[in-house]
Amino acid sequence: MAPNSASPTPKRLWLVNRWLFSVGMAISTVKSVACLLGVATVAMVTVCIETVPCHFVKTTRYRAVLQMGSGWSSHTKKTSIAGRREKGKRPAEKTCGFQASYLNVQQLWERINEQALQASDICKYDEIQQHPSGWKTVRVFVSSTFADFHSEREALVKKVFPELREWCEERGMYLVECDLRWGVPQDSTSSVVIDTCLAELERCCQETCGQPFFISMLSERAGWFPADTDLDQDLSKRYKWISGMSITGMEILHGALLGLNPNAAFCLRQPDFLSMLPPAFEKDFRDADNWSIEFLQALKDQIHQKFPPQQIFKYQCTVSGLEESSGISKVQLSGLEPLCSWVLEFLKNAIQRMFPDHTETLENRKSSLPSWYRSQLHQHSLFSVQKSRLVLGRDREVADVLKYLQLGVTEHQEDMSMHESPEDPESNKPGRHSSTRIPPYLMVAPPGTGKSCLMAQCVFEAQKIPSFSLFFHFVGCCPASTELTNLVARLCCHLTPEEADQKDLLEKLKEADGISALKSILRDRLDDPVNLKRPLVICIDAFNQIYPSQDAEELLTWLQDSSFFPGNCRCVITTASLTPALTLVTTLVHEVNPLSLESARELATTYLSRYNKRLSSRQLELLLSKRSSLSPLWMTLACEELRLFGVFERVTHLIQSFPDSLEGILGSILCRLVGEDDSGLLKDFVCILHCSRDGGVLAIDVQGVLGLKRGGQAISSMEWAQLQRSVKELLRISYDWKGRDIVTFFHSSVAQAVGSCFFGRQEDKINYMCLLADYYENNCPDAATVTSELVWLLNEAGLHSRLVSFLRNDQRALSISCHTRFSYIRKLRCSWHCQPGSQTKRALLCSSCSVRTRAFGQLFLNSQSCAICGQVARMKPQEAYLCIQHSRFGPPECLVCKKIILPQPPPLPAVLCHMCGFTPRCVALNV
Repeated sequence: MAPNSASPTPKRLWLVNRWLFSVGMAISTVKSVACLLGVATVAMVTVCIETVPCHFVKTTRYRAVLQMGSGWSSHTKKTSIAGRREKGKRPAEKTCGFQASYLNVQQLWERINEQALQASDICKYDEIQQHPSGWKTVRVFVSSTFADFHSEREALVKKVFPELREWCEERGMYLVECDLRWGVPQDSTSSVVIDTCLAELERCCQETCGQPFFISMLSERAGWFPADTDLDQDLSKRYKWISGMSITGMEILHGALLGLNPNAAFCLRQPDFLSMLPPAFEKDFRDADNWSIEFLQALKDQIHQKFPPQQIFKYQCTVSGLEESSGISKVQLSGLEPLCSWVLEFLKNAIQRMFPDHTETLENRKSSLPSWYRSQLHQHSLFSVQKSRLVLGRDREVADVLKYLQLGVTEHQEDMSMHESPEDPESNKPGRHSSTRIPPYLMVAPPGTGKSCLMAQCVFEAQKIPSFSLFFHFVGCCPASTELTNLVARLCCHLTPEEADQKDLLEKLKEADGISALKSILRDRLDDPVNLKRPLVICIDAFNQIYPSQDAEELLTWLQDSSFFPGNCRCVITTASLTPALTLVTTLVHEVNPLSLESARELATTYLSRYNKRLSSRQLELLLSKRSSLSPLWMTLACEELRLFGVFERVTHLIQSFPDSLEGILGSILCRLVGEDDSGLLKDFVCILHCSRDGGVLAIDVQGVLGLKRGGQAISSMEWAQLQRSVKELLRISYDWKGRDIVTFFHSSVAQAVGSCFFGRQEDKINYMCLLADYYENNCPDAATVTSELVWLLNEAGLHSRLVSFLRNDQRALSISCHTRFSYIRKLRCSWHCQPGSQTKRALLCSSCSVRTRAFGQLFLNSQSCAICGQVARMKPQEAYLCIQHSRFGPPECLVCKKIILPQPPPLPAVLCHMCGFTPRCVALNV
């Protein structure tokens, strides 16, 4: 190549690169000194250097040095929080741009410690605020880098926080976890991203007097180090930004180091697992530049120096493979159970220290109430608080209900003052006879339109009116709430405020025999003069779910009786459909429509903002384009799935994948839950519920069936609790007459979703029915449960041979009534009509079988028992016949033992009772 060629020779290129590198380092040193002295120089030199043609610079390393020396800082592509914070793996200039202010990491920490001395001025916060209902909000802030702590964050969000949330709710606290893996729109600037992270942490500090519940997870990455140009002046001043700190470091500074927060937990992952990582993912788990490494080590040293060992947890983990369910490959770490247990216990202790008034459960706190009523009231109150948190677009409905509740209240109070004369013997009951009772107010809403949320909001607003005596009952929110006896017992306790009287009342309720006795007790409580002085408001949600239906009909008769409830009583009812019986009770009917588009938008925005998450305009419109988005239940389920989702790059794809039906989105949720289930029991659990009766299955039996499926004893109570918690929102728990838990799905759409997802073939469902049948027949200790469940299962599964064998041979089947036995066996009976004639034969019993018992499942002699249902055939027994298909050619055979009947001694005919012999059909069974 010619010397004057435009392209340099390798030797010249090497010399130029070497010279450029030396000049760049010199410029960096000069600028560092200038920054320390407050002098802005070297701009001209920088411009001159940058005029050197870029093709002289062979590698990006030298280009980065030039950019570092010139103080270069470009606004990178705008991404979400996780994307921006993951730029801890960023070019050298971003890491070194701030180093000009400090000679080393030690000087940086000297500046940090100076600021920490002013913590008393920074950590001045208002008193802890409380919800009007007495509930407190508990926020837990999770701080870590994202790519390398994906597994830990998933474990916290899906295992630790659900259990902690349940624990908090039992104590009147509402848990909100602050997991900022996504939530800032992609067009946000760097300042907005940083402000979002620190503003959420500041919110946590405000609610805990500067001692937030803070979980910090550290390993071998320091996080993103923003350049000075990434922060605007207001942001730097507001948070007292220290140049040279990473976002993760600033979170730890504000959430823990300033004020030495006792509620801060530090989870330090040991580096042993790094050798197991696939080479392509090593950069996601380890920093390479010296500043990040030194900064991280100094940060860990500060933590060990300033915090006691009780706040620090070191844990090991292993690499179990790659997780690709979200569409992006993520390293999956295992062995995180010790971490989860430690974090859960730490947070429970910290919350109890911060909120000592909430150490007891709500049940135990209301000590003046009997334990049964206290437990019931707690569960209904908890359900009401949960449902009332997100009621949007229903202001008109709530206002109409409040207007109805106050109808005639003024007139009633005036009437009370007129009847307070002591000479009047009837003055004790003015409220019952003085005014005309207003009929109930009925709200009709199809499933999924949010009738329970609407009722909860009405209850919340009605509680603000002190003159009301408010009673609310959410059918299905807790065990036994579907029964009328439970509703009446609760209402009686509500109308009996004195503790001693309540205990006597509960004894009366226990001794009450039937609905009529309960009605009499309730009538006495309604006539109590104390109760007649205040307007009584009765709110009943999900009236259509009262079971059995006879109980619902009985309640309707009470509501129709204008003399039963007093004139000062107002009743608000929600139901899924308007039946003819309901129309006879009231004409005040309001049909609840689906949400408007604006209300659906507000619901999605409000739900996600509670967790500091926000969809972009495009993502929100994509969500609202779903036909089912106007259903509050569908929208709530979709937003909950978005909240739990941890891969910000795939949020839009997740929204696109949401099925446009309630059954569909429930199915996708079930598939996700089953995929995340470590125990391998969840799929079997929901399939067992699907295959059981509509009334549900006993919890103890579910544990036994799951243990049988696993080949051993019933699963442990801990496993059962974790299993229930994982699908808590999809279940309804009730009681049987012995007080045992009955589990079923909270909505019929859940059962349909299970069938669509896990029962592609009919054989799959039959297999689970056989599993249930095996348990009931061989393992279930309760004979009553066996006789009610096993017979139904065998019939539904088509196991007719086992069904007949059980009914006729099993000792436990003796308690089954003849009518029930007949209802099952008649379906198996041969359909041929048999009249005495040449083509039919009499059904005979040999001399041996005729004097025995139990051939047909009865305790009487076989010759006196019906050959179908087994009951004694005393009144006009009919002879039994066999059709030509089921009769034997030649000598006759015994109907029971199938042996040829000898002429002597003569056989006896098989007989039918009047019910089974009404139709002359063949007595053979098609099994």
